[in-house]
Amino acid sequence: MSTVRASRASLYWTAGRSAGRRASWAALETALATTALLLAWLALPPVFLPALSLAALAASAVVALFAWRFGTSTGSAGITSRDVAGGLAFLGFGAGMLSKPEQILQLFGQTPMMN
Repeated sequence: MSTVRASRASLYWTAGRSAGRRASWAALETALATTALLLAWLALPPVFLPALSLAALAASAVVALFAWRFGTSTGSAGITSRDVAGGLAFLGFGAGMLSKPEQILQLFGQTPMMN
């Protein structure tokens, strides 16, 4: 009888810990995505896409490293940290493909050479 209670108690303890971990992950991912979008939004209009690309790719790398380090489950239902990292990477690569070379040079403070 006491072993059943002990196993139930450990089950509830584990479920509570995983729920807290999920909430902290959600807060981290939201903060990184918000920071990336805020940095890109504060950029000047000509360099918006290259800035968005760099910020989203950096946020994607951070989320992916945390997901890899702490071993998020791959078979769980719903959106996982790996999904968020992939979405940020997709956004970053898309913004990078839409950027023009002149915009990228302007982002890094170089002026394009005119022929």
